[in-house]
Amino acid sequence: MLAMRPFGRTGMRLSILGFGCGAVAGLMVRGDPLDQERTIAQALAAGVNYFDTAVQYGNGESEKNLGRILLQHAQSFCGRGATTKFPRTRSGSSERHPIASRPPEPIGSAMIYGADIVRARRLMPLVKEGFAASLTEAATRFTLSHPAVGTILVGMATPQQFQDALAAVQKGPLPPAALERLTALQQTSLANRDECQKGWQLGTPREKGSRNMEGGCTCRRIRYRLIGTPLIVHACHCRWCQRETGGAHALNALYEADRVVHTAGEPKIVVTPSASGKGQKIARCPTCRVAVWSNYPQAGTAIRFVRVGTMDNPDLCPPDIHIFTSTKQPW
Repeated sequence: MLAMRPFGRTGMRLSILGFGCGAVAGLMVRGDPLDQERTIAQALAAGVNYFDTAVQYGNGESEKNLGRILLQHAQSFCGRGATTKFPRTRSGSSERHPIASRPPEPIGSAMIYGADIVRARRLMPLVKEGFAASLTEAATRFTLSHPAVGTILVGMATPQQFQDALAAVQKGPLPPAALERLTALQQTSLANRDECQKGWQLGTPREKGSRNMEGGCTCRRIRYRLIGTPLIVHACHCRWCQRETGGAHALNALYEADRVVHTAGEPKIVVTPSASGKGQKIARCPTCRVAVWSNYPQAGTAIRFVRVGTMDNPDLCPPDIHIFTSTKQPW
Protein backbone atom coordinates (compact mmCIF):
# COMPACT_ATOMS: atom_id res chain seq x y z
CA MET A 1 0.00 0.00 0.00
CA LEU A 2 1.08 3.55 -0.67
CA ALA A 3 2.59 5.57 2.13
CA MET A 4 0.50 8.35 3.66
CA ARG A 5 1.70 11.83 4.52
CA PRO A 6 0.07 14.65 6.48
CA PHE A 7 -1.63 17.25 4.31
CA GLY A 8 -0.43 20.53 5.75
CA ARG A 9 -2.30 21.47 8.94
CA THR A 10 -5.62 19.96 7.88
CA GLY A 11 -5.22 16.83 9.97
CA MET A 12 -5.80 14.69 6.87
CA ARG A 13 -3.37 12.08 5.63
CA LEU A 14 -3.16 11.65 1.86
CA SER A 15 -1.58 8.96 -0.27
CA ILE A 16 1.82 10.07 -1.51
CA LEU A 17 0.50 9.56 -5.07
CA GLY A 18 -2.57 11.51 -6.19
CA PHE A 19 -4.62 10.60 -9.28
CA GLY A 20 -5.18 13.48 -11.73
CA CYS A 21 -8.60 13.28 -13.41
CA GLY A 22 -8.28 16.52 -15.38
CA ALA A 23 -8.79 17.39 -19.03
CA VAL A 24 -5.10 18.01 -19.80
CA ALA A 25 -4.12 14.33 -19.60
CA GLY A 26 -7.69 13.33 -20.39
CA LEU A 27 -8.25 9.73 -19.23
CA MET A 28 -11.23 10.56 -17.02
CA VAL A 29 -12.67 13.05 -19.52
CA ARG A 30 -12.17 11.43 -22.93
CA GLY A 31 -10.78 7.97 -22.15
CA ASP A 32 -12.31 4.57 -22.84
CA PRO A 33 -14.77 3.65 -20.02
CA LEU A 34 -13.10 0.26 -19.48
CA ASP A 35 -9.69 1.90 -19.18
CA GLN A 36 -11.16 4.38 -16.71
CA GLU A 37 -12.66 1.59 -14.58
CA ARG A 38 -9.55 -0.59 -14.60
CA THR A 39 -7.22 2.29 -13.74
CA ILE A 40 -9.33 3.66 -10.89
CA ALA A 41 -9.67 0.11 -9.50
CA GLN A 42 -5.88 -0.29 -9.59
CA ALA A 43 -5.45 3.06 -7.88
CA LEU A 44 -7.85 2.13 -5.09
CA ALA A 45 -6.13 -1.23 -4.64
CA ALA A 46 -2.78 0.57 -4.35
CA GLY A 47 -4.14 2.85 -1.62
CA VAL A 48 -4.72 6.10 -3.52
CA ASN A 49 -7.11 8.29 -1.51
CA TYR A 50 -6.69 11.56 -3.43
CA PHE A 51 -8.46 12.02 -6.77
CA ASP A 52 -8.30 15.44 -8.41
CA THR A 53 -11.55 16.38 -10.13
CA ALA A 54 -13.61 19.52 -10.69
CA VAL A 55 -16.75 20.54 -12.52
CA GLN A 56 -14.64 22.49 -15.03
CA TYR A 57 -12.86 19.32 -16.21
CA GLY A 58 -14.55 18.42 -19.47
CA ASN A 59 -17.75 20.29 -18.53
CA GLY A 60 -18.41 17.83 -15.74
CA GLU A 61 -17.31 14.66 -17.57
CA SER A 62 -14.48 14.04 -15.07
CA GLU A 63 -16.79 14.23 -12.06
CA LYS A 64 -19.44 12.09 -13.76
CA ASN A 65 -17.02 9.35 -14.80
CA LEU A 66 -15.14 9.31 -11.50
CA GLY A 67 -18.42 9.22 -9.53
CA ARG A 68 -19.76 6.36 -11.64
CA ILE A 69 -16.70 4.24 -10.91
CA LEU A 70 -16.42 5.14 -7.23
CA LEU A 71 -20.03 4.08 -6.70
CA GLN A 72 -19.00 0.64 -7.93
CA HIS A 73 -16.22 0.63 -5.32
CA ALA A 74 -18.11 2.37 -2.53
CA GLN A 75 -16.80 0.11 0.21
CA SER A 76 -13.12 0.40 -0.71
CA PHE A 77 -13.46 4.16 -1.27
CA CYS A 78 -15.06 4.84 2.14
CA GLY A 79 -13.07 7.55 3.92
CA ARG A 80 -11.19 8.73 0.84
CA GLY A 81 -11.55 12.06 -0.97
CA ALA A 82 -11.76 13.76 -4.32
CA THR A 83 -10.37 17.29 -4.25
CA THR A 84 -8.45 19.93 -6.23
CA LYS A 85 -5.10 19.95 -7.97
CA PHE A 86 -1.36 20.48 -7.50
CA PRO A 87 1.41 21.25 -10.07
CA ARG A 88 2.29 18.58 -12.63
CA THR A 89 5.70 17.38 -13.76
CA ARG A 90 7.34 17.55 -17.18
CA SER A 91 8.33 14.54 -19.32
CA GLY A 92 10.81 16.29 -21.63
CA SER A 93 8.72 15.49 -24.70
CA SER A 94 6.40 17.72 -26.74
CA GLU A 95 4.36 14.74 -27.99
CA ARG A 96 0.77 14.53 -26.73
CA HIS A 97 -1.34 11.40 -26.24
CA PRO A 98 -4.33 11.27 -28.64
CA ILE A 99 -6.85 11.80 -25.81
CA ALA A 100 -4.80 14.54 -24.13
CA SER A 101 -5.53 18.22 -24.65
CA ARG A 102 -3.37 20.51 -26.75
CA PRO A 103 -0.29 21.84 -24.93
CA PRO A 104 -1.48 23.69 -21.82
CA GLU A 105 -0.50 27.11 -20.56
CA PRO A 106 3.04 27.14 -19.10
CA ILE A 107 3.16 25.17 -15.85
CA GLY A 108 6.89 25.18 -15.13
CA SER A 109 9.55 27.84 -14.73
CA ALA A 110 9.36 29.26 -18.27
CA MET A 111 6.85 31.57 -19.92
CA ILE A 112 6.40 29.23 -22.90
CA TYR A 113 5.46 25.52 -22.96
CA GLY A 114 8.27 24.65 -25.37
CA ALA A 115 10.86 26.36 -23.17
CA ASP A 116 9.77 24.16 -20.26
CA ILE A 117 10.48 21.10 -22.42
CA VAL A 118 13.93 22.34 -23.43
CA ARG A 119 14.83 22.92 -19.79
CA ALA A 120 13.57 19.47 -18.83
CA ARG A 121 15.74 17.83 -21.50
CA ARG A 122 18.85 19.30 -19.90
CA LEU A 123 18.29 16.79 -17.10
CA MET A 124 18.40 13.73 -19.43
CA PRO A 125 21.80 12.64 -18.02
CA LEU A 126 19.87 11.47 -14.93
CA VAL A 127 18.22 8.89 -17.18
CA LYS A 128 21.26 8.06 -19.30
CA GLU A 129 23.38 7.49 -16.18
CA GLY A 130 20.82 5.13 -14.66
CA PHE A 131 19.43 7.22 -11.80
CA ALA A 132 15.89 6.94 -13.21
CA ALA A 133 14.08 5.21 -16.07
CA SER A 134 12.57 8.47 -17.36
CA LEU A 135 12.38 12.18 -16.60
CA THR A 136 8.87 11.74 -15.19
CA GLU A 137 10.18 9.09 -12.79
CA ALA A 138 13.08 11.37 -11.83
CA ALA A 139 10.68 14.27 -11.20
CA THR A 140 8.37 12.12 -9.09
CA ARG A 141 11.17 10.68 -6.97
CA PHE A 142 12.83 14.08 -6.61
CA THR A 143 9.58 15.46 -5.20
CA LEU A 144 9.40 12.56 -2.73
CA SER A 145 12.77 13.69 -1.37
CA HIS A 146 11.20 16.72 0.30
CA PRO A 147 9.41 15.84 3.57
CA ALA A 148 7.13 18.91 3.33
CA VAL A 149 5.42 17.53 0.19
CA GLY A 150 2.09 16.01 1.15
CA THR A 151 1.16 14.34 -2.13
CA ILE A 152 2.24 14.19 -5.77
CA LEU A 153 -0.50 14.68 -8.34
CA VAL A 154 0.06 12.97 -11.71
CA GLY A 155 -2.35 13.50 -14.59
CA MET A 156 -3.31 10.27 -16.35
CA ALA A 157 -3.92 9.70 -20.05
CA THR A 158 -3.52 5.90 -20.05
CA PRO A 159 -3.55 3.01 -17.56
CA GLN A 160 0.17 2.54 -18.25
CA GLN A 161 0.89 6.06 -17.04
CA PHE A 162 -0.65 5.20 -13.68
CA GLN A 163 1.45 2.04 -13.51
CA ASP A 164 4.58 4.06 -14.28
CA ALA A 165 3.74 6.66 -11.63
CA LEU A 166 3.04 3.95 -9.06
CA ALA A 167 6.33 2.21 -9.86
CA ALA A 168 8.23 5.49 -9.48
CA VAL A 169 6.70 6.18 -6.07
CA GLN A 170 7.43 2.65 -4.91
CA LYS A 171 11.13 3.15 -5.73
CA GLY A 172 11.24 5.95 -3.19
CA PRO A 173 13.22 9.23 -3.18
CA LEU A 174 16.23 9.76 -5.45
CA PRO A 175 19.49 8.66 -3.81
CA PRO A 176 21.98 11.30 -2.60
CA ALA A 177 24.24 10.66 -5.61
CA ALA A 178 21.37 11.53 -7.98
CA LEU A 179 20.63 14.73 -6.07
CA GLU A 180 24.31 15.71 -6.32
CA ARG A 181 24.24 15.02 -10.06
CA LEU A 182 21.09 17.11 -10.40
CA THR A 183 22.78 20.03 -8.66
CA ALA A 184 25.75 19.74 -11.04
CA LEU A 185 23.45 19.70 -14.08
CA GLN A 186 21.67 22.81 -12.86
CA GLN A 187 24.96 24.63 -12.34
CA THR A 188 26.15 23.59 -15.82
CA SER A 189 22.90 24.82 -17.34
CA LEU A 190 23.33 28.22 -15.70
CA ALA A 191 26.95 28.43 -16.87
CA ASN A 192 25.97 27.53 -20.45
CA ARG A 193 23.27 30.18 -20.40
CA ASP A 194 25.80 32.80 -19.34
CA GLU A 195 28.23 31.73 -22.08
CA CYS A 196 25.43 31.80 -24.64
CA GLN A 197 24.55 35.31 -23.56
CA LYS A 198 28.17 36.43 -24.01
CA GLY A 199 28.45 34.77 -27.41
CA TRP A 200 25.21 36.31 -28.63
CA GLN A 201 26.22 39.79 -27.55
CA LEU A 202 29.60 39.52 -29.30
CA GLY A 203 28.12 37.90 -32.39
CA THR A 204 29.98 35.90 -35.02
CA PRO A 205 33.42 37.10 -36.20
CA ARG A 206 31.89 38.99 -39.15
CA GLU A 207 29.49 40.72 -36.73
CA LYS A 208 31.91 41.36 -33.89
CA GLY A 209 31.07 44.57 -32.07
CA SER A 210 27.35 44.26 -32.79
CA ARG A 211 25.47 43.56 -29.57
CA ASN A 212 22.00 43.05 -31.02
CA MET A 213 20.45 41.25 -33.97
CA GLU A 214 18.58 43.18 -36.66
CA GLY A 215 16.16 42.21 -39.38
CA GLY A 216 13.17 43.26 -41.43
CA CYS A 217 10.88 42.58 -44.36
CA THR A 218 11.84 42.12 -48.00
CA CYS A 219 11.17 45.69 -49.15
CA ARG A 220 12.91 47.07 -46.03
CA ARG A 221 10.00 49.27 -45.08
CA ILE A 222 9.93 47.40 -41.74
CA ARG A 223 13.17 47.15 -39.80
CA TYR A 224 13.63 45.89 -36.24
CA ARG A 225 16.32 45.32 -33.62
CA LEU A 226 16.34 42.39 -31.18
CA ILE A 227 17.80 43.06 -27.76
CA GLY A 228 19.57 40.15 -26.07
CA THR A 229 18.91 36.46 -26.60
CA PRO A 230 15.62 34.73 -27.41
CA LEU A 231 13.75 32.80 -24.73
CA ILE A 232 13.69 29.84 -27.09
CA VAL A 233 13.77 29.10 -30.81
CA HIS A 234 11.36 26.46 -32.04
CA ALA A 235 10.52 24.82 -35.34
CA CYS A 236 6.78 24.15 -35.47
CA HIS A 237 5.65 21.32 -37.76
CA CYS A 238 1.89 21.66 -37.22
CA ARG A 239 -0.29 21.72 -40.35
CA TRP A 240 -1.37 25.29 -39.65
CA CYS A 241 2.22 26.59 -39.72
CA GLN A 242 2.93 24.57 -42.86
CA ARG A 243 -0.06 26.15 -44.59
CA GLU A 244 0.65 29.70 -43.39
CA THR A 245 4.34 29.61 -44.36
CA GLY A 246 3.96 27.48 -47.47
CA GLY A 247 6.90 25.43 -46.20
CA ALA A 248 7.74 22.38 -44.13
CA HIS A 249 7.64 24.25 -40.81
CA ALA A 250 7.75 27.65 -39.17
CA LEU A 251 10.89 28.84 -37.35
CA ASN A 252 10.24 31.31 -34.55
CA ALA A 253 12.49 33.04 -32.01
CA LEU A 254 10.54 34.05 -28.93
CA TYR A 255 11.31 37.46 -27.40
CA GLU A 256 9.70 39.64 -24.76
CA ALA A 257 7.77 42.34 -26.60
CA ASP A 258 9.89 45.20 -25.27
CA ARG A 259 13.00 43.52 -26.73
CA VAL A 260 11.68 43.76 -30.29
CA VAL A 261 12.27 47.38 -31.27
CA HIS A 262 11.05 48.76 -34.61
CA THR A 263 13.70 51.02 -36.09
CA ALA A 264 11.81 51.77 -39.33
CA GLY A 265 8.14 51.57 -40.18
CA GLU A 266 5.26 49.96 -38.31
CA PRO A 267 3.75 46.62 -39.31
CA LYS A 268 0.08 45.99 -39.96
CA ILE A 269 -1.51 43.55 -37.51
CA VAL A 270 -3.52 40.86 -39.29
CA VAL A 271 -5.78 38.58 -37.22
CA THR A 272 -5.43 35.03 -38.55
CA PRO A 273 -7.30 31.84 -37.50
CA SER A 274 -5.37 29.24 -35.50
CA ALA A 275 -5.84 25.62 -34.48
CA SER A 276 -6.85 26.62 -30.93
CA GLY A 277 -9.73 28.69 -32.26
CA LYS A 278 -8.38 31.76 -30.46
CA GLY A 279 -6.53 33.11 -33.48
CA GLN A 280 -3.13 34.75 -33.75
CA LYS A 281 -2.06 38.29 -34.59
CA ILE A 282 0.54 38.45 -37.35
CA ALA A 283 2.61 41.61 -37.86
CA ARG A 284 3.10 42.08 -41.61
CA CYS A 285 4.73 44.75 -43.72
CA PRO A 286 1.95 46.90 -45.24
CA THR A 287 3.81 46.96 -48.58
CA CYS A 288 5.39 43.55 -49.26
CA ARG A 289 3.16 41.65 -46.78
CA VAL A 290 6.05 39.68 -45.29
CA ALA A 291 5.32 38.47 -41.74
CA VAL A 292 7.98 39.61 -39.26
CA TRP A 293 6.49 38.47 -35.94
CA SER A 294 3.25 37.35 -34.34
CA ASN A 295 1.41 37.06 -31.03
CA TYR A 296 -0.32 33.88 -29.89
CA PRO A 297 -3.09 33.88 -27.27
CA GLN A 298 -1.20 31.57 -24.92
CA ALA A 299 1.45 34.23 -24.26
CA GLY A 300 -0.62 37.26 -25.26
CA THR A 301 1.10 40.48 -26.24
CA ALA A 302 3.97 39.90 -23.80
CA ILE A 303 5.83 37.59 -26.21
CA ARG A 304 6.58 38.10 -29.88
CA PHE A 305 7.30 35.12 -32.12
CA VAL A 306 9.89 36.61 -34.47
CA ARG A 307 10.24 34.91 -37.86
CA VAL A 308 13.86 33.78 -37.92
CA GLY A 309 14.02 34.03 -41.72
CA THR A 310 13.51 37.81 -41.53
CA MET A 311 16.70 38.27 -39.44
CA ASP A 312 19.77 39.67 -41.20
CA ASN A 313 21.75 36.73 -39.85
CA PRO A 314 19.35 33.85 -39.21
CA ASP A 315 22.30 31.46 -38.82
CA LEU A 316 22.52 32.60 -35.19
CA CYS A 317 19.10 31.12 -34.42
CA PRO A 318 19.06 27.34 -34.92
CA PRO A 319 16.02 25.69 -33.32
CA ASP A 320 16.24 24.56 -29.69
CA ILE A 321 13.29 22.25 -30.17
CA HIS A 322 11.00 20.82 -32.83
CA ILE A 323 7.30 20.72 -31.91
CA PHE A 324 4.22 18.98 -33.37
CA THR A 325 6.54 16.49 -35.04
CA SER A 326 3.68 14.01 -35.40
CA THR A 327 2.61 16.05 -38.45
CA LYS A 328 6.04 16.83 -39.86
CA GLN A 329 6.68 16.10 -43.51
CA PRO A 330 7.88 12.48 -43.86
CA TRP A 331 10.83 13.41 -46.03
